[in-house]
Amino acid sequence: MRKRIPCPKMGISISAKSLLASILSLASIVPIAAQSSSSLSTASSSSAAASSSSSATGAQPTLEAQTVSLPSLNLGDLGNIGLVGSFDGVSQYSYVGQQESAQLPQNPYFDSIIAQLDSEQFLIQAHSNGIVNSACLLRDSIYFSGNFTNITQIQGQKSTSQAYPLGFAYINTTTGEVTHVTSTNAPEGAINTLYCDQNSNTVVAGGSFTFNKTTGVAIFDVTDSQWKSPLFGGFGNESSIDSISLLSNNNMLFGGSFTSLNASDVFSTKINTTTSQEQQVSFKLAQIDAEGTAPNSDATSILCPSDSSSWALTDGRQGTWQASLPYSFSPTRLRLYNLNDPTNGVKTWRFLAFPINGIMNLTYVDPTSGEKLICDAWCPLPQHGTVDYLDFEFINVIEMDGFQLFLLDNYGSYAGLSGVELFQDGKYDLMV
Repeated sequence: MRKRIPCPKMGISISAKSLLASILSLASIVPIAAQSSSSLSTASSSSAAASSSSSATGAQPTLEAQTVSLPSLNLGDLGNIGLVGSFDGVSQYSYVGQQESAQLPQNPYFDSIIAQLDSEQFLIQAHSNGIVNSACLLRDSIYFSGNFTNITQIQGQKSTSQAYPLGFAYINTTTGEVTHVTSTNAPEGAINTLYCDQNSNTVVAGGSFTFNKTTGVAIFDVTDSQWKSPLFGGFGNESSIDSISLLSNNNMLFGGSFTSLNASDVFSTKINTTTSQEQQVSFKLAQIDAEGTAPNSDATSILCPSDSSSWALTDGRQGTWQASLPYSFSPTRLRLYNLNDPTNGVKTWRFLAFPINGIMNLTYVDPTSGEKLICDAWCPLPQHGTVDYLDFEFINVIEMDGFQLFLLDNYGSYAGLSGVELFQDGKYDLMV
């Protein structure tokens, strides 16, 4: 979407005393150096952080814009004046080259760098051939990264292009100049996030890249313009870092997808613990279908297990309970609650996965003997009162978009359930 610049009132002079350069999606603007940014929308959290910190730098940016003097015309005798033609917006001609520099890139989804002359005038400083996904402020420069490979900088009626093979550059907040970061040894791959460390004058980059026999993290030293490895050695193969932040105790927190470190010997303790953080599969958007349901029994009531929830079949028959979701999931554990009834309930059952329509192999711990057992087509479920629920682990973790519980046999007169919960491993790990 193109941003329209409103037509200013006649007689307003354009001041070029403050440069507000921004890395942004075209629908929003993030200032680099300003006294207040509360009235401006932000393009991303990383850009917002750069904006809020910029006023503390004390930088007094300047922008070379050759203004023009408008003639004083008395148009009162002409009445109303109309403009006819093919245009997207109207603005007062204020500086030389305004019509050329105000052109946005042809692809509206690519990000640009915009200077704000005042509350109503904007100047395109540069535009990229991709998307900026992270930015941070370090002293008088804003470092940014993304999936772009080229930036075209506009200076009046002239423009120059520069290749950025790494998708990493910085803006000088005083001059508005975009600079290519050059280094003989640089990461290979995608940079997803940046953190600017003011104390060490470095930029910590995270992503799905390799550098110096490690993966995921590299440090750019602004002093000597060289990339370096972190002290802990980075992460293992096929790791991807998506977030970096500093904790209150000066420890750095990395978020992303990883399972190992490249040099674990830097830690004082040799005890390594791997914890799989499960998350519950939401049934909020699931379509629930059931067969054999008894009158006045609701198959959706067991989505949130409670003392009053129950779904029962008619006397003496088998039945099915099926959940179909609009997205894929890979469950690792199923939790079943039998009917809250001392006499009735499901006795044996099986789990079918869709779209493969296959019976899944499960393991469970027998609540009486404590022995770990395996079941597939005929899985047991203890009566209510023996245990509140029973967990079943999937031997093979596969992707599915739905499943069916086939109730085969029952205690007492009829089968049923009081609750169903499904869990899968969380995608992200954290390391401090």
